[in-house]
Amino acid sequence: MNGTSNNLSTTTSNPGVGTTINKIGISSGHTSGKVLSTSVNKKFSDGTTVNNLTETSVKTMAGDSGGIFYSYISSSNTRLTLGIVVGGSSTKSYYSKASSINSKLGTSRY
Repeated sequence: MNGTSNNLSTTTSNPGVGTTINKIGISSGHTSGKVLSTSVNKKFSDGTTVNNLTETSVKTMAGDSGGIFYSYISSSNTRLTLGIVVGGSSTKSYYSKASSINSKLGTSRY
């Protein structure tokens, strides 16, 4: 099991390219994939550009925005907070890093 039923750690992480990661979204549910790039500037169809996103091979669908990305460490049964879904498709998705969100808002996981 890759962590669909337990608590999310307050520890954030920025995994490297090739790392297996997971997402839970309201529309597509739980999906997994790999980190493709750790610093992408993505222009979305509405013309909005978001900088410093992580690009993944994780499937997303409309309605998944705001869902959580996490990585699962089986040896410690820990799910590290990675970020939130900001867009994607059936083949690629993008998330805003939890560390960037915390930095911009002056917040932390608790």
